[in-house]
Amino acid sequence: MKYVALLSGGKDSCFNLLHCKKNGHQLVAVASLAPEAGKGRPFSLQTHATQNCSPDEIDSYLYQTVGQDGISLIADALRVPLHRRIIRGHPLEQGAEYGAKSPGGGGTVGDETEDLYALLNTVLVRRFS
Repeated sequence: MKYVALLSGGKDSCFNLLHCKKNGHQLVAVASLAPEAGKGRPFSLQTHATQNCSPDEIDSYLYQTVGQDGISLIADALRVPLHRRIIRGHPLEQGAEYGAKSPGGGGTVGDETEDLYALLNTVLVRRFS
């Protein structure tokens, strides 16, 4: 099966890459969400690890952002495209369910989960158009 790795730069997302490879899956792209400039460390979609940015964790319910400096190097080493998006949402929805099973039945406008949906949608459009 082809898959997109959601990479934070932390050990768990890196381990997932190895686990998927071991189980015969084919990596087609890496995707990552990052803090916007001024929140956490300085970041732009063109930031590369060689710029010596100091990583800071943002206040996120879902996303680890402290490992951002290594993500482009990992994607380069894996020889797959890297897709990035700035986290614009906030941790609004913190219940056990999100989406169709949650009260209200859909996504929550302004929630950080919607950033992940938008990122993956962008990967699909770029990959298959």
